[in-house]
This record gives sequence, structure tokens and C-alpha cells, in this order.
Amino acid sequence: MVLAWKSASTSSCRVFSSAFRTIDLFHAERVYMSRTTTQLLWFLGTVVFLIRPVTGFDVSVVPSDAVELAASATRTSPLSSAQIEAMTRRAVDLVGGMSAFVDEDAALVALKVNISVPESSGSGIVTDARVARAVALLVHEVAPQARILIAEGAGGWISPAMRDRTNVRGGSVEDGFAVAGHRETVAELRAMGIDIDCFDLNFDRAYDLRPEGGALAHEEYSIAAAIIDADTWINIPVAKTHGAKITCSLKNHFGILPGTIYGWSKSTGTAQHGPMPHSPRVLDEAWIDLYNVSRVDLNVVDMIRGSETGPFEKDNTHRSNTILAGANPIATDLVVAKLMGFNPDDFEFAALAARRGLGPRFIEDVQILGVEDPTALVSRWKKAGVTYGGGRGEWGQHANYGMGPREWTLLGPLPRDHAFDEEQLKALSPVPGEEGWSPLVWFGHDKIDLDKQYDDPVNCAVYGFTEFTMATSDSVRIWLGSDEELSVWLDGELIYEHNGRRRHNLGMVKLPGFIEAGKHRLLIRAGQGRGDFDFSINICEPIDDVLYHGNRYPGVRYNVGDSASPAVLVAAEDVGGWGTTSRDEFSLSTINLTDPLLVSQTAPDTILVDGVTPRSRDLLSLLVELSDSSAIESPLLQAMGSRPFSIGYGGRGRENWTPAYGPDFSRLLGWLGLDYAVYYGLGMRESLKTIQGLLAQGHIPVTTTMERRQRRRRSSGGGSRWTAIDGYRTDGEIIEVRQAGRGRWVQARQDWTGILPSGNEENCPLLIARASPNPLTPSGLIDILAALAVEQGRSGVIKEEDSWGERLYPRGLAAWDAWVTDWERRPFTAEWATSPRPLDQLEGMRRRVLLPLIQQRKLASQCFASAAGSAEGERGRALKTAEEGYARVADVLERLVTYLPSEDRLDELTRLERRMLGRLPEAKPLLREARAAEREALAALVSVVGGAPLAPIREDRWHDRDQGIKLFTWTAVTDDSVYDLVYEEGELQMTLLEGDEAKHMSFETHNVLPETPGWEVVVEIGIDATGLYTIIEQPHADNDWRVVVRADDDRVWRDNAPQLVVWAVPSGQISQ
Repeated sequence: MVLAWKSASTSSCRVFSSAFRTIDLFHAERVYMSRTTTQLLWFLGTVVFLIRPVTGFDVSVVPSDAVELAASATRTSPLSSAQIEAMTRRAVDLVGGMSAFVDEDAALVALKVNISVPESSGSGIVTDARVARAVALLVHEVAPQARILIAEGAGGWISPAMRDRTNVRGGSVEDGFAVAGHRETVAELRAMGIDIDCFDLNFDRAYDLRPEGGALAHEEYSIAAAIIDADTWINIPVAKTHGAKITCSLKNHFGILPGTIYGWSKSTGTAQHGPMPHSPRVLDEAWIDLYNVSRVDLNVVDMIRGSETGPFEKDNTHRSNTILAGANPIATDLVVAKLMGFNPDDFEFAALAARRGLGPRFIEDVQILGVEDPTALVSRWKKAGVTYGGGRGEWGQHANYGMGPREWTLLGPLPRDHAFDEEQLKALSPVPGEEGWSPLVWFGHDKIDLDKQYDDPVNCAVYGFTEFTMATSDSVRIWLGSDEELSVWLDGELIYEHNGRRRHNLGMVKLPGFIEAGKHRLLIRAGQGRGDFDFSINICEPIDDVLYHGNRYPGVRYNVGDSASPAVLVAAEDVGGWGTTSRDEFSLSTINLTDPLLVSQTAPDTILVDGVTPRSRDLLSLLVELSDSSAIESPLLQAMGSRPFSIGYGGRGRENWTPAYGPDFSRLLGWLGLDYAVYYGLGMRESLKTIQGLLAQGHIPVTTTMERRQRRRRSSGGGSRWTAIDGYRTDGEIIEVRQAGRGRWVQARQDWTGILPSGNEENCPLLIARASPNPLTPSGLIDILAALAVEQGRSGVIKEEDSWGERLYPRGLAAWDAWVTDWERRPFTAEWATSPRPLDQLEGMRRRVLLPLIQQRKLASQCFASAAGSAEGERGRALKTAEEGYARVADVLERLVTYLPSEDRLDELTRLERRMLGRLPEAKPLLREARAAEREALAALVSVVGGAPLAPIREDRWHDRDQGIKLFTWTAVTDDSVYDLVYEEGELQMTLLEGDEAKHMSFETHNVLPETPGWEVVVEIGIDATGLYTIIEQPHADNDWRVVVRADDDRVWRDNAPQLVVWAVPSGQISQ
């Protein structure tokens, strides 16, 4: 038997726990440990743990068809509770038995399951309750007096019994323990005399703990007290695919963070505490930190059935009928990854853990027990990239990408035109630390961040060198990417070259090739203008199927010479999660100034500008104030910044889900009489350097708040909080800027974002402004505002580019027409209004659409109120009509709000709200009335600024279907998908443009469309549908009388049930 002890952090916590159970420290919610206490408890813990056997990197694997099982079953058959219990018992016995992990006198044992969302046991989304039951029985056999807690701190639900204990909101209100079958397990085992219960870690006390040896992601973590207080805590995850590649033992650690501290989900944070890092760039670092501070005792993995193509795909599951057990979560997850068809070398957590002595680096370091040939159990699971935007964005790229070389020796920065000749390239074999090449550098992400390594270089080139060993001669796919110039040489031969700037995605280029077995030299040259400066490369399997591609080729190992540990570590940064904010670099200036990045290279480390005391917080007002421009009335500034004249229509149940539209921000600044410089799309470091360069030239930059907690508090209308910066200072790696007027120094820790008045959310926006020598007159500004209102209010479309094509949303008066049509088609019965999906749609329409729109139209009215009072004649009367028209829109919409629910759950509605839903038919004409008022205001403004008359109202031709022809019906259950339904010559074809295949899909064609002019196609939408259903092509001779209907429920969560009936009705005149 091997005798060992756990680390100080674990042992001290466990011994300390008994004292807390006795005195409870005055019911403290968070407990801080002093250094003296920790040292004392380390000694006590050492004594306790010297007698506990440790299994090291042993991991057991027990498939259901193991011959050692009394009642074996195939790995595709459903399993009984007894079979799962036998499999779990064998898995634990193989790694030493439960007595190796639980002392006979243990008082508290925590079983941490996965119930991230409320789903049923056996669904493959949550831990199978039968596995937790089996573990609980094994614990009870060893420690019959122990209290056992089935514990979870889910991010996707709040128990109804606990909801009133916190004002933190998020997730559904359901009892996940009951839905997942654990309440039933507790009742069964209690009847057997076992002291067991379900315990919600979200509402637990917490210990603030720091990772031993220093943190990788966060300096400190607040861990649920039940985990730390437990004499043993056992991790029982379910294996699934995820944006993190897989979710298993390590990812399940996120559920030990209390939601009352970290929020629902844990990536949101609360007003009192920041969020848990949840970007794929730092996910592995956070996992290792959490293991470091909590030190799980045993991991028992439910690999019976798990979700694939994503963590919550209950209709895409993979049955493996396997149980695994291991003391070390890194070792356990490497074996799980291998069985799921991933390359275990592709997981950064193993490299991070091995460097700190917390786990094995390679799967060869793991002793797999229970099966002679683990490869016989390998079955490829579908990767999750298709769920995360089809492989786009941070999560989608990370889900598919293996792990490329992270260790490099670098040469540079060199002049941008530097080039080795052909002979030099063939002979090049750098040694780290010699002849100008850097010591070995480890990068914390597959996008090799030269920008951070070299502190924002400009106009330069950098060479990188590494080596790799190819185990077998074979075809490969070389996955490449960069944001600017990239050249790649393999063994001195140029295999790839790119010039120009582009958006860098992992695996954006997949180069076919053949590589012989043996050792190879890999050299890259990256060229840089300015902005982001990174590249990526990996030698991957020759697989092109998007469900399985991206693994590093088996046996490929990267290294540089004989160097051991890297001398320089370049940590990855938390850049957010979904990658939806643009990082496309943009700069535009009408001010003559030197490139601030160049100025920053020689600027002082500390710059302070005194006497800047701005009072404004919205962007345009702040820029006007800082520019010393003549006073502009507040409503006019607000109108310029918030676009109160716009409206788009995103479809039923997502009416406001449209991209913002409006004039370029530079046009707004010019209209206000300002010269300006605008920068965005840079990363954090470049943006901080830009601030330094601007301040050094005497300009006061304006940006959004850099603090996460403040960024979550959007100002009204979904805008951003803006602040002027009047100071910059640096101390080593720490850079701070000072918020003008507050005198407050702030350290930026990651990229920040801001919503510009154009409506676009941009990365790290920075702006400066000064008064133009030719400002507009107040009368001229009113004319521009009227022209802006007409421009935004006229009928049109908003175009949104997606990977599958272009999505079109109606805007302006066309949006009003589409909204009125959809609204007036609804049943308006109390039974309909109080059913779950319509109730949710009505509440969303009230909160997300009507309330903001009311405020916008009130502001629009205010804009023209003062102008109407000072203008004369026809101009004054027209402006007065616009003022009154927009005011009436707001008034009518406020009346509509009184009929709609403020909650999306029937049991949370007030008595008055229930009565008003019963009177909903009274609200049917109100949108039509509001549209009339909007048209009146716009027509008056057209008379002020000139232009063509407004487009006529487009009435709903569906009401003429009794005179028409029914073409086809289509029904399905869809989930975040986009279909084109193409009807031609009486036949229907369905083309999936985006997302997963629909379930329960059926269709019927009824009649053939006559190939003659005079027909218009309309779509009848079932009452249970949520989404955007539009006619992409109307029939005419030029398209051979083809009809294309687009069914778009992208971004609708799941189980949408569209029922479409498509009609051809006689073309007619539309109303004026």
C-alpha cells in the first residue's frame, strides 16, 4: 500500500470543517483562513491523511459487457438499476474500494452530481440518478453513520422553495433534484435507514480559498462550504461533448460555486462578486484552480448515455454503457476523452496540471484498469461545434479545434520586410536562447498571441520555430490561421503563404498534406501592421466531417529541442464567451494627429491631465461637453444617440431581435459640428496603449466602463455607460487609467465593449472630439433630425449576414405592417393568452419591445416640441404634428401595455393582470392605431425635409384566402434552425440552411400554382410558432413561378412547433 498525504489546502479544510459544524462562526456566509490557522491545520491534516491510501493516476473502466459482471449487457442496451450498481461497485473496487476514500467514522460525505439544467435521469444531459444511488450505497456500507448529501449548485435553475432567499435572478424556477430523479433516490434510501438528502450548493456558505502555488485564472475562489466541510467529496459527472470539447470531472467543479455569490449562470456574477471565468481561452486554467483549492477525493463518471453535438442535446445522445472511477480528475478526464474519440493530447488542462504536479501530462502516464484493450471501447462522439454557431465564435472554434504547438522559440520583432533567403531557411534549426532566438515561450491559447508577447508591436515581422514528431506516415490536414501575413515552412519548404488582413478563426484554412514518420521542423513568419497579432497551426487528422474533424493527428508531439520547462509563460486572457462582438479593427479620424500606438512607444509611463470634470454620461453629450462646443439641447443630443425613430421586426416572439440600423456614427458627429477620431476592434492592450498615446498628445479619450460589474448595468435603452479618461499609469504588468471627474483609477483585466449610437456593439471603443470650425445652426440641426427620422421610419429591410446567407428583417413602416399583421392574426382568447408559449410571448413583447419603444417615441416627441414652438407657418405646424404624432404612438402603446402580463408564469400574475388578459380582444386594434399615429408624424416630417411620399400600408392579404389556392402545409418541431421551403410545379423541397434537422417533420402539397400573373403568396402561421417566417421569392415568370418560404427559428431555444399553411391569393391594391 502506498501511503501519502493530501496537500495543505485540502487537509486543513477538512479538519477545520468539524469545528465549523460545531460553532458555525456566527452563521458567517464566507469564511477567510489566516496563514497561522492554515499552518496549524496543515499539520493536523497531515496526521489524518498519512494513513489514507492514494490511487495516483489509476482509472478504472467498466463497460456493461464486462465478463466479470454477473448480469452483463451489451453496450447498446438499456440498463437496470441493479446492473448500474454492479458496474459502479466494480469501478470503485478497481481503484481501491470505497474504504480507500471514505473513513468508517466519516460524518459528512458530499456527492456532487451534474444537474446543470432540469432534465430527467437517463436523458444524457444530467447525471443518471442510478449512478448517484449506487455511490451512496457504497458510502453507506463503509460509513453507516455518515450523512450523505447529493449536492449541486446548478447554473440553469432555482428551486421554487429557495427562490425567495435571494434577489439574484436567472435560470428556470424548477426543482432540478426532483426532475433529475434524486428526490426519489433520497426517499428510497431513507426508507432503508440511510441519512441522505439533496443539498443546493447555490445557497451554501462559502470559503474564500487561493490556489496553492498561485492562481491560473482567478486569484481567489469562493467554494461552497459543504464541499470543503465534507470528510470526503465525490464527483459524479455525466460525460458529454461541449464547447470545452468535453464536459466531465473538471467541468463539474463549476457547480461547487454558490449561485448567491457567482450568479445564475456562474459567468454572470452578482452585484457583490465578479463572475467565474467562462471563456474557452481560460476555462482549463479555471478548472485546474478549482481542483487545486477543493481537491476532490474520488471521481465516478456516468458514461452510460451522454449528450453529443453539445451539452444539452437530449435528442442527440451517445450510449456507451460505461462507468469510470479515478481519484485524479485530470487522469479520469483524459481516459473519458480517449473513449469519446478525442485525442487526449488535445487537452490543455493536462499540461497545466502536470506543470504544477497536480496530474498526468499524457494518457500514457495513466494506469487504465478493468479492460485489457481500452481502444476496443473507443467510439467517436459528435463534437459540439455545430451547436455553438456551426463552429463560429470562441466556443464553436474551441469545441472543434485540437491543441496545436504551444511552445515556441521566437525571433523578432524584425522589420516588416525582413526575409531569409532559401538556403538560410533550409538550414535553419534555432536553439532557444541562442543567436537572437528567445528562450522557450509557452502560450496559453492556440491563437499564439505575439501582440501580448511583444507589447503591441507595429509594422514588424516575427519568426516562430518548433518541432514535432510524426508517429506514422500518413495524410493530414494542416489547420492554419492568422489575422495578417503568415508564411509556413515545413522542413525548410514553403507550404503556405497569405498576405493581407483578415479575421482570425482557428482552422480557417485546412491544408491537405502528407507527412512522413519522424521528426520535423516547423517555421512560421507572421507579419504585422497594427492591432491583433496572432496565428495558429495544428497537424490534424485527415477528417473533413464537421462533426468529427479537428483532432491533432494521433502520436504527433510538439517540442523545441531538448528544452524542459518554458522560461516565459504568455497567459491567455478571458475575452468573454460567445465571440459575438466584432474584433475587426476600425479607425477613422478627421483630426490631424499622430498614430497613438506609435506615440505610446515613447510616451511617459504616467500621464495626468488636470481640470477635466465632465458631468455627462451618455456618449454624445460627453463628447460635446469635452469639445467645448456650443450648447445643444439635451433631447436633440439624446435623439442623435439613441435613434428614437427606428423600429425593426424580428418575427413572432422575438419582435425586437433585429440588428440595429441607422446612420454611421461618424455622420452623427459631423452633424453635431464635431471633428473626431474613433477607434474600435482592438484588443485590451492595444487600446490601453492608444489611450496612452492620445493623452500624450493632449486629447481626452472617451470609452465605456472597463469594470465587469458596471458593464452589466446597462443604461436605459440598452446603451453603455461612458466615461472620460484623464490619466494613465503603468507599474510592470499592471496598467491603470483614471476616470475623469471621479479621480478613480481602474485596471482593465480583459477586453471591454460598448454600444455606439449606431447600435453596433464594438470591442474596446475609444473616441475623442473637438469643435469643428463650421458648426450647424439649431435650425439646420432640426432639419437633420427630421431627415434622420424619415430615413429610419421609411419602409425598408435590415440585412444581417450569417454563415448560411443573408437574413432580412422589415424595418420602419414595413416593420409596423408586419407587426400589425401578426398581432391581429392571434386568437385573443383567455385560454390562448394564458397557455405557456403565448404567455411567454406576450410578456416578452411587453418588456422587450413595448416599454423601450414607448420611451423612444416620447423622446422623439420631445425632440420636435421645442422646435415646433420656435418655428412659424407651415414648418411650425408640421413640426407640431410630428410632436403630437410621436406622443400619440407612446400613449397608445402605454394603453396596450396595460393588457399584457408582467410575468411569464401564470401563477405569478396578479389578479388584475389575469382580468386584463381576459379583456385582451380590446387590445387588438391598438397596434393599428399606433401605426396610424407614426405615419402621421412621418408624413409631417416629409413635408419639412422633402422627398417621396410614404409607402402605402401593406394590409394582410391572408384574409383573402377564401378567394385563393392552398399550396402546401408544413409542420415540424425545430430547434434553432433555418429552413428554406421551395415550392415549384406542385412539389416541395426543404433545404436546411442552419442548425439541426427538424423532428416530426411532415408536409402536404395541395394544389399547383397556375403559371399566370396575378398571384401573391401569403403564409399562415400556427399559434404555437415562434420565429420569423417570410416569403423570400414570390412567383413570377422570371423565376419559373417558384415560391420560397423561409422558416427561421434561429435563436429560439428549443422545441419550437411551427405549423405553416402557404396560400396563393389574388394580387390586389394595397391600402393608402
